[in-house]
Amino acid sequence: MKTTTIFLLLFLLALNSCAQVPVSHPVVPSSGSVSDDNEFIEGLASSSSLVVNVPAKRSYRITKPIKFTNKHVIAEGCQFILSADGGGNSGRISVVGGSLNGGEFYTDAPAEIGGKLDGSAVLNLNNSTAVSCTIYSQLNYCIRSTGKSIIDSCRLFGGGYRSLEIEGDFSGTSIADNVILNSGARYINRKVYSIEKNEGIGVHLSSTTAIDRVELRDNDLEYNGHSGIWAEAMKSAITHFIVSGNRISNSGKCLSENGTAIHNNESGTCIEIIGCPGAEVDSNVTSGPLGYNIAVARGSHRAQVFKNICRGISEDPAVYIGFADDVLIKSNEISGGTFGVSVGESGPANRCKVVDNDIHDNTYAPLLFNSGSNLKIDGNTIQQYVFSAAYEGKGPVKHRDVCRIGARADSVFSTGNTFTGNFNALYTPMGGPPKTISSKGDKISFPISPH
Repeated sequence: MKTTTIFLLLFLLALNSCAQVPVSHPVVPSSGSVSDDNEFIEGLASSSSLVVNVPAKRSYRITKPIKFTNKHVIAEGCQFILSADGGGNSGRISVVGGSLNGGEFYTDAPAEIGGKLDGSAVLNLNNSTAVSCTIYSQLNYCIRSTGKSIIDSCRLFGGGYRSLEIEGDFSGTSIADNVILNSGARYINRKVYSIEKNEGIGVHLSSTTAIDRVELRDNDLEYNGHSGIWAEAMKSAITHFIVSGNRISNSGKCLSENGTAIHNNESGTCIEIIGCPGAEVDSNVTSGPLGYNIAVARGSHRAQVFKNICRGISEDPAVYIGFADDVLIKSNEISGGTFGVSVGESGPANRCKVVDNDIHDNTYAPLLFNSGSNLKIDGNTIQQYVFSAAYEGKGPVKHRDVCRIGARADSVFSTGNTFTGNFNALYTPMGGPPKTISSKGDKISFPISPH
């Protein structure tokens, strides 16, 4: 009986080991002072295991590029210090066709591994996934990704040019639930070391090839020195592009070493899309940019901007449409900015619709229609009581109007809106040929006050 029991236990142990995915369990380096852990980490990268467990609760110093190919790397509870070896090499991690789960990464030396290495990133992804990673970057990027990638629940700090750079053919990419802070700043030992003037995009998507199905959902982006989210298709288009549920604030500013917010750009946009026809920008909260809250620009025809909260403070419109036709602005709360919604300010925008929005407290006027034709304004609630003392440096405001219509604009159709405030005009033509202006069923309350 005793012998039978022993054999049964041995059989069950063998069966259990066969059922598990092979995981490497290397010998952990000594915790004493070592020059680097390159050999140990390279051993993990070259192992035959598909799943690699990096022993937790210790730091690893890396002084050379190390690549994991077709592996699922578990680095929870690990810290990676990317350093320079004094011979021109510096530490970086790449994941190709696999995933990285967990781990804190930061650089610890100036210049040698800083901006002098063009295109360098702490973490490079190629058709891979990064989950729950924390990165402080002195390099140009925190993460640089090509191909279809998933970046989820990561915390990215700094990166001299971008925190998250997405490029190449990135169709199918998903970016969700990340915290992205202070792009444009370079970090050493997890502290701000320097700031790149006029740089810093939280998430930058750029491609010269056709891209389909990309989503950015529920990310927090704050104090990115140039822009929060900037998507641009250089020669083709990004289709089925969704930007939803993100919280983006203080674009155009960076945080200095002592935590003070400084202006890093003359302007700064929370969300800007270029060449993204049919894009959906919805349910985002944008506040405090030095430039636009949301910009729908060149080639982003048929884009829909809906259910967003836009709180502008800048010398730019809160919502901007330019060189894009058939754009729908619907059910947003829009406040601040020079104008609430600017259509065709720097390029024609035709057949755009401003529908069911709450627009209020803008510096100059709620609406600007500068160039293009057939602007429909329907069912909006527009309020304005405080106007700027000057407009474009031309002295006191002479027109307190709902919508200014530029010389290159024509055909404004207004129906079922509610206008309340110190207006003295609905629609004011600003030169050019006679305009077609129609107002039907609008509710107007203009308690005119002395000018």
